[in-house]
Amino acid sequence: MKKSVGMLTLLLLSAACANVMKTKQTLETLEHGVIRLHVRAASDSLADQTQKLLVRDAVLAHTEEWLPSGGDYAESCAALTDALPAIQLTAEETLRNAGCTEPVTATLCEEAFPARSYGNVTLPAGNYQALCIEIGSGEGQNWWCVMYPGLCLPAAEEETV
Repeated sequence: MKKSVGMLTLLLLSAACANVMKTKQTLETLEHGVIRLHVRAASDSLADQTQKLLVRDAVLAHTEEWLPSGGDYAESCAALTDALPAIQLTAEETLRNAGCTEPVTATLCEEAFPARSYGNVTLPAGNYQALCIEIGSGEGQNWWCVMYPGLCLPAAEEETV
C-alpha cells in the first residue's frame, strides 16, 4: 500500500512539474512575441494626463507607418528601433501643439508589466518588450496596450482608469 501511495505521489509530482514547465514555456513565448506601448505622463495633473493621451493617440495614428505589415516580432522590434527618432518627434510635436514644453524620450526596452486583460485576451504579468514614451519626469500615471500584435486601437477606444 505504501509503495502504491509513493508511486501515485511521484506520478502527481511529475504531472505538476510538467504543467509548470508548459506554463513557463507559454509565458516565455508571450513575453518574446508581444511588443507593448507604454506612455508615461509627467505627473498626475489633469493637463499632464490629457497630454499623455494626446501622445498616445498621435503615436497610434502612425503605427502603420512604423510597423511592417505582416512583419513578425523580430522585424517589428527592428522597425520600431529604426523609427525611434520619428516616434519621439511625433510625441514632441504633439505636445508642442498642445502648449507643453516637457521633454520626451522614446525607447524600446524590456519592462515588467502586471497582468492585463484586453477584451477576451489576458496577458500574464511578466517582462515584455515595450515602446516606452516618457513625458518629462514620467512620474504620473501611465497608459499601456499591446502594440504588436495590434491590440491597441480597441483598447484605446475604451475608457482608461
